[in-house]
Amino acid sequence: MVKQKLGRNDPCWCGSGKKYKFCHLNRETQTPLQSWEASKRFRQALSTKICLAPDAGKNKCRGKISSAHTVPKASLKQITRNGHVYSFIPPNLEKQRENPGRFVPELLGINKASTFTGFCARHDNAIFAPLEKQVFSGTSQQCFLLCYRALSMELYKKNVAIKNLEILNDADKGKTPAEQYMIQASSQIYSIGLHAGAEEAGQDKSRYDNILESEDFNTVRGYIIEFEAPPPVMCSGAVYPEQDFKGVELQDISNLSITPEFIGFASFYGGKHGVVAFSWLSESGPACRKFIESLVDIPDQHVTGALLRFFFTYCENVHLNPAWWEGLSQGNQDTLIRRFNNSANSQMARPKAVLADDGMLYEPWTILNRKSVA
Repeated sequence: MVKQKLGRNDPCWCGSGKKYKFCHLNRETQTPLQSWEASKRFRQALSTKICLAPDAGKNKCRGKISSAHTVPKASLKQITRNGHVYSFIPPNLEKQRENPGRFVPELLGINKASTFTGFCARHDNAIFAPLEKQVFSGTSQQCFLLCYRALSMELYKKNVAIKNLEILNDADKGKTPAEQYMIQASSQIYSIGLHAGAEEAGQDKSRYDNILESEDFNTVRGYIIEFEAPPPVMCSGAVYPEQDFKGVELQDISNLSITPEFIGFASFYGGKHGVVAFSWLSESGPACRKFIESLVDIPDQHVTGALLRFFFTYCENVHLNPAWWEGLSQGNQDTLIRRFNNSANSQMARPKAVLADDGMLYEPWTILNRKSVA
């Protein structure tokens, strides 16, 4: 903890760049930041509008920035009840009172589910037409676009989070000086990781931009599982796989001296069948390949449980069929909610073998086919 006495006009000890009198002077007497207030501010931040197309800003954008669905709206319609799905969203005031500090699924209209304002109308239509307007057949281009959209969303969210680090910096209002120091130290560690993650995502996005513009998808690799029915859990994301489904460590993403490998994934309805698809580039190292190999080794009857462990551990963008979710046992619901919340807590390290079989049983989704792309 900082021990020297600061003058009112000295730079604040927290590193904000503000004068002490405008920052942490008498911070312990200030009104604490309420968690639901922070959630509201973060939701407002997620309304930031930008076009992430590689040629954006070159007189190529047209129309308004659209609320693009990372999981296609047509897919979400397959699992709705009265136009709603269960989603994990930042808790509002009432939910925060009921479940303090905890995310729980709540019903959300599909017009708001799985959206982000990261592309103008023209680019959203032009870039993703092979996904939105064609039956999914697992082409290299379609696998690429699934990953490109998820990667764009991850970059968008990280940049928004960076712009709103002030929300975390305000979390020590009303706290003792010792608590302020601990909160600011934690915030700075988080900030370092967030900036590093945004830089990595930006570099990956640049590589994918080049592929998009060249229309050369020969380096795209994928693994697709087709199901008889639309999967009751639909999601989209891009992650840096730390361990495989057997608990074997694949890469240390905390090591900032290396560039980690990432893999995109999506669960959706492809027009004829339910689909779970993974996508990566051949130029990536062995982590993605070994991750998929461990999934390939899982027998069909255990694939559903493996996918659920993965989705609820590594994806915030998860949407659930109401009938399916309400039909789960309380134990299964609690286990999946706990996985999601542990993942959402940036201070909690993931346990070893987090994707290994945890003994929870789910009714299997009927698999029609499992295949590799390129």
